[in-house]
Amino acid sequence: MQSLFKSLFANGFSYLFIGNVFTHIATFASHLIIAWLLTPEDLGRVKAVQSFIDVFIVFSTFGIPYSVLKIISEDVCNDHKRKVIYAGLFSLIGVSVVVLLSAQVIASIGWFSNDELINRYAKIYAFAIIPQTFVLYFFSLFQAKQKFKQLSIIQVFSKVISIPVVVLSTYYFGVKGFFYSMIFSLILNALFLLRKSNITLLWSQYFLRSTKDLKTLFQSEKRLFRFSSISFVSQLISKITITFSFLYSNYLVVDRFEFGQYGFALTIVQALQIVISTAQQYLVPQLSFLSNKPTKYKKFLLKSMIKFYPLFLCIAFIAIVIYPMFIKTFLPGYIDSVVFFRLLMIGWLINSTYSFQGIATSTLGFFNYNLITNSIKISLIFITTIFLVSTFGMKGAAYTNIVVGLIGIILYNFAFYKAFIKNRQKIEPND
Repeated sequence: MQSLFKSLFANGFSYLFIGNVFTHIATFASHLIIAWLLTPEDLGRVKAVQSFIDVFIVFSTFGIPYSVLKIISEDVCNDHKRKVIYAGLFSLIGVSVVVLLSAQVIASIGWFSNDELINRYAKIYAFAIIPQTFVLYFFSLFQAKQKFKQLSIIQVFSKVISIPVVVLSTYYFGVKGFFYSMIFSLILNALFLLRKSNITLLWSQYFLRSTKDLKTLFQSEKRLFRFSSISFVSQLISKITITFSFLYSNYLVVDRFEFGQYGFALTIVQALQIVISTAQQYLVPQLSFLSNKPTKYKKFLLKSMIKFYPLFLCIAFIAIVIYPMFIKTFLPGYIDSVVFFRLLMIGWLINSTYSFQGIATSTLGFFNYNLITNSIKISLIFITTIFLVSTFGMKGAAYTNIVVGLIGIILYNFAFYKAFIKNRQKIEPND
């Protein structure tokens, strides 16, 4: 076990992991404080609004951050990398504004929920779309350049400043204070990332030319938009698979107390994504770099799976044991969330078993395979959610993650196997 953790914390992963650990622990602590400050009903509304806006952010990014990460992680010339960066940046500016306006219109019509408070809060939190879009974009640039240490420092610094603001705003101004302070935090994070990147210097160099030759710039980077369009659909389907059960319950379940209990359990489970998301962030640029070396690629991926999967299992076991004791001691008002948490953690563990196969398929350039598997998965989620939530209420939403997760193991492993074989045949046609 000691050698396992020693190898895990080698190279840049240690910086990225430590930075993510700190930010997630700080965020987790702030969530607990906010849960203590708000009623379960209000907490459920907060989670519903955040889930809706997360879907809009997928539209706003349009798959561009991941596409940029994929391309500039490859062994290409610096001039090509700069063009990719700016083609993506100019695209995000226009798309994010359009998505923000669309979210405002939908909230004004009242389509987010039959609960009017959710629609009102959505109109406020929709302004988080633009800063979050650029946080994700700048994040991808740092990942591609493997500047994990610098990225982790920025994460820690922004959280140290923003979390006290969020907690104090929630204490004094309630739910509205929470959303306004979250927007402030995202703007702060985006500015930190912008300042530490070379994007401002390059912007002054490119801006005059780009405004005149913007069409030429976009046409020269068709590969970026081909990847991003496929990645967008894939990410949208992936996001809906995560949130659909909860958001569908938002329309169907009238018991806002039970909805809030499930929302709290879901928030904690999603916070435990730290290890999976950090591992994925660490692996993507390295897998992209090795995508033209099948033997090394396969060896590195298998080695990574052997290292990380036992860690996922340990986290799930410890969380299931500790959570009930923690809730009884510190947040007894959320004791009904324990049953939801256990079910959600089982689903989390099942889904973690194929968490690397999806990104591996994408780093090989087979975004269409992920699109197909995600399409099948979301179809299953629609069917099972409608049936299970209608039959079992909020428990049905948790059951959906387990049922679809088991099928996902087969789907994503098969997609990766096909992608790897085709990629190897393309590179080594005689084998």
